[in-house]
Amino acid sequence: MATLISIIIPTHNRVDLVGEAIESALRQTYAAREVIVVDDGSADGTADLLARYGDRIRSVRTSNRGCAAARNTGVALARGAYLAFLDSDDVLLPDKLDLQVPVLDAQDDVGFVYGPIVVFGPELAAEHLDTPIRPTAERSVAEGLFLTTRVGFGSVLLRRAAVEQAGGFDETLRYNEDTDLLLRVALNWKAVCIEAPTVRQRWHSGRKSRDEVALQRAVLRSMQQVLDARPEFRVQLGARAEARLAEVHWAISRALAERNEIAAARAEAAAAWRHRHSFALAAWRTILTGPGFAPAALRAGRLLARGLGFLQVRLRGV
Repeated sequence: MATLISIIIPTHNRVDLVGEAIESALRQTYAAREVIVVDDGSADGTADLLARYGDRIRSVRTSNRGCAAARNTGVALARGAYLAFLDSDDVLLPDKLDLQVPVLDAQDDVGFVYGPIVVFGPELAAEHLDTPIRPTAERSVAEGLFLTTRVGFGSVLLRRAAVEQAGGFDETLRYNEDTDLLLRVALNWKAVCIEAPTVRQRWHSGRKSRDEVALQRAVLRSMQQVLDARPEFRVQLGARAEARLAEVHWAISRALAERNEIAAARAEAAAAWRHRHSFALAAWRTILTGPGFAPAALRAGRLLARGLGFLQVRLRGV
């Protein structure tokens, strides 16, 4: 008997896009699947749209509690042994489940399978293939997730047992709850990367991750929680942990500077400095303390950040 798969689609006020996501889930060539849509308190006619699908989907409406809570609601309703999560502005490719289910069926110690994603949308000149991190002899998937967060969540198929062991999505995180879960799963399970893309991710003005400060602070909080809970992982990462923490604090500092919140930007730059010293970061701190912080200074900071990022990539082999 084929393994039942649950495709979970959380949505909030995306009546213009969620139908395309649902249709892509229903068009899967793998037949043993159910589609669960969690309406996270939408006020735009989403409920009426979902009702038109009848028993082709299972839907539930909740108060607006955020994506993590909506996904956890979907997991609680799911009957499948494996779980796929689709954002309501993205689109699954028809053979996603046919490509990924055999991997989990064949390897009981694999917690999730993932792969490249096709990125498209009105903000891009052309669609392109975004390749994820891959496990190597020198670096595990958990290390890669910590250092880069480069796994498109829509490409993932998770073993339900792995999600439950990890405790599900952290509902205190309004951003980065997906990578946070994958990192916690990857610390205890193997992960397999396939070569074929299985999802199309849409870039548009309504994407949740628009708030760069909130996003990076969620990334930072997730990383700190993992390092506190798993001290052996911090030892495994070594100096790379401090470099990554510095990198995220500096990203927050730059985003705050963009908003002209200079005092807060200085505090984040100082936090980055406590984790790792570098010439580029020292220069950025000097820029922030200079009189009349200007767009030209911010552009210089971006160049410095890119330079540091290049060096970090070379040092850690990402």
